[in-house]
Amino acid sequence: MSILHKVSLQGMRRSRTRTLVTILGVALSAALFTAVATFGTTLLQYLIDGSAAKNGSWSVEFPAADAEFATARQAEGDAVCVQSLGYAVLDGAQESEQSAQKPYLYFVGFDDTDFAALPVQLIAGRLPENDHEVLIPEHVALKAGVNLPLGTVLDMAVGTRTRDGAVLGQNDIYTDSEVLSDTTQRRYTVVGTYQRPGYEGHDAPGYTAITRAGAGECARYDVYVTLPNPRQAVSYAESSGVSYVLNDDLLRFYGVSDNALFNALLASVGGVLVAIIMTGSVFLIYNAFHISLAERTHEFGLLMSIGATARQLRGAVLFEGLCIGAVGIPLGMLAGVGCVAALLPLLADKFRTMAGGTSVALRLTVSAPALAAAAAVSLVTILLSAYLPARRAARTPVMECLLQTNEIKTDSRSVHISPLARRFWGVEGTLALKNFRRNRRQYRSIVLSLTLSVILFVVGCTFSDTAHRIGSVYTAEASDGDLTFQTDDMREDEFLALYDRMVAADGVNNADWVAQARLAHAEGGGMQPDAYLLFIDDTLYSDFMTSAGRSGDELLGTLYDTEHNLYFVGATTDFTLYDAGGQAMTVPLAMEASYPRDGLAQVDGTSSDLILTITVPRSRQAEFAALDVKTAYGAFLWADDPDAAMRTVQGIIAESGTAAQYTLLNVASMFSTMRSADFVVRVFTFSFAAMMAAISAANVFNTVSTNIRQRRRELAMLRSIGMADREFDRMMRFECLFYGLRTLLFGVPLAAVLSCGIQYAMGSAEQFTDFSIQFPWQSLGISAAGVFALVAVTMLYAVGKLKKENLLDALRDDGV
Repeated sequence: MSILHKVSLQGMRRSRTRTLVTILGVALSAALFTAVATFGTTLLQYLIDGSAAKNGSWSVEFPAADAEFATARQAEGDAVCVQSLGYAVLDGAQESEQSAQKPYLYFVGFDDTDFAALPVQLIAGRLPENDHEVLIPEHVALKAGVNLPLGTVLDMAVGTRTRDGAVLGQNDIYTDSEVLSDTTQRRYTVVGTYQRPGYEGHDAPGYTAITRAGAGECARYDVYVTLPNPRQAVSYAESSGVSYVLNDDLLRFYGVSDNALFNALLASVGGVLVAIIMTGSVFLIYNAFHISLAERTHEFGLLMSIGATARQLRGAVLFEGLCIGAVGIPLGMLAGVGCVAALLPLLADKFRTMAGGTSVALRLTVSAPALAAAAAVSLVTILLSAYLPARRAARTPVMECLLQTNEIKTDSRSVHISPLARRFWGVEGTLALKNFRRNRRQYRSIVLSLTLSVILFVVGCTFSDTAHRIGSVYTAEASDGDLTFQTDDMREDEFLALYDRMVAADGVNNADWVAQARLAHAEGGGMQPDAYLLFIDDTLYSDFMTSAGRSGDELLGTLYDTEHNLYFVGATTDFTLYDAGGQAMTVPLAMEASYPRDGLAQVDGTSSDLILTITVPRSRQAEFAALDVKTAYGAFLWADDPDAAMRTVQGIIAESGTAAQYTLLNVASMFSTMRSADFVVRVFTFSFAAMMAAISAANVFNTVSTNIRQRRRELAMLRSIGMADREFDRMMRFECLFYGLRTLLFGVPLAAVLSCGIQYAMGSAEQFTDFSIQFPWQSLGISAAGVFALVAVTMLYAVGKLKKENLLDALRDDGV
């Protein structure tokens, strides 16, 4: 160890408070880097596990491969070979506009290994037990409009798709020029329905129908290979020389993705977080070393006068940085991992809800490369922060160092205070102002750190509060039902039969249904809105009209525009209703601001900015029989466990064999997902802002306390010439006030502008036309109070230590 290194260690021991605060700052910085890296890898692993649970953990698929190729891949390693039995034309599929390019059933044979490797989520029925039973995916009914209820017997001509002699697979889109060849007549019985498999491409020409793998060899196989290193998937697939499909949903989380936007999003989020943390950390660590060098300026001048080179001085400062990093970085990394581990149990249920109730666990994943990267970034931050002031100090002329004239400005122009200001602030305030002007560098550093804290806190609060407000727009009104079912294609008797089965389902504790008819338009009150008839339960209607102070014999109307402005509320207005054929009828409507039951979503949109909903008790539905309108039906279901009820209702619909188009939504889950996302955003926003505020607070504490410590002799002189403790404390309070005022002068406008900009951007992204921008009074008030409190506490600490010192000792020596 060189003599300069020993001098650096002695300097760190002499200034224990500053050294400990710097180590604390480095630890906080490393903790943030580590927390970001650790949570990033944990979240990435959660997404990988979720994708594997949904689509399988395979890396590459080789569709319609021959038996020799499949055997070779199985011999190489982890490969699953699914029998590719062939395609059969699905009668009625091409008649559906949504299924014109998907006219086949694609039959595959699964054994027990295949069922374990490729997820199959049953909706109704059971798994096939032999090669004459088959599972049908749910989107055969939803997309193709073909009804294949349980027990249906399928006699299919199963063959191979070919085009110009080439065998086609699921990754080859359908064209009119292809043919089915080598067909074999097969009979299957439908024994179950399952969710659309994630490994079936959206443009695949066949709906994947799963049967049991038959005994013996098969001509073609779909081969799914799981690689030990998924990042090698592309090179492995290309080396095979045959057609392949990548598991993009999984591989994108390994960085193997052709989606430039997704890759850019991952890189930009990580880059922004690292840049913010580095900025705050550099402020703290740079200031710590700058203060250290300012204290040792005289010492550096002596060393240079006896021959120390600029390189040796820089090395001594960098050595000090390495020593601080050797203690602070490991402590910070442990703290960062510990913080993430402590947060995960709090967030696990929220992430499970956001992922749709998946069984995948959010578990702590610590990655050695990620930790190494966090340590490297922390070390670079320290060395950069140490090198900049070290280079400046090494370039300072020897005489300036010996006389210490490079930091403190004492000429009259630099410290001049106007007579008006002196009169206004008094002696104590004038002395406080002169001190700031004598050492502007430290003063600006403190103000900059405090300003950064104010901005980060206000911006964090704004982002969190705005996300909460946006979520509240969607969840503010209590929804009718935890689950909603809607269909435009069923007859009333078919709908009611299905509704009765839904009501009797396990877990459903309440239910209601409505019928809704769309009119051509309505005319009344000088307006021509779109109009809907909504038929609801008589008792519900009567109770609502009574609570509104209306007669149950009146018909209820609600007129509003797309910006939710209401019209004619409290009045009784005549409206003429028209059907598409021009048939009209005029009815008086009791206009109110709300209605007792939600209407159904209109998939065909509206033609007017005005919407009139006419709510009618079901017993009076016959009064509107003269209007030729199409009626849609909807059910609202309430359940203690909406997710379990959703699965049950899906099974009931599948077992009913309906071919009608319908929409089934888990509204409770959607609201719960929004609330969970809001909670997660708040936790991470405030955690990040709190850690950055802690770094800034450490910087302020270090700078202010050391600044006062450096003025030890000067302050002792003021006390020795008669400045009383009361006047001395008043001068310190003025310094605290000036720090706070200057911080708010810069911080409040910047934070307010950023806050309003964030609210405007987020509101515009959601296309809210009436989203109000709220000035962040509360967060600004909290941050302003925090600024003054932090500076005041720091000064009380530093001044308290000064007052305990012997006045003569302070006058004799200004060293630390």
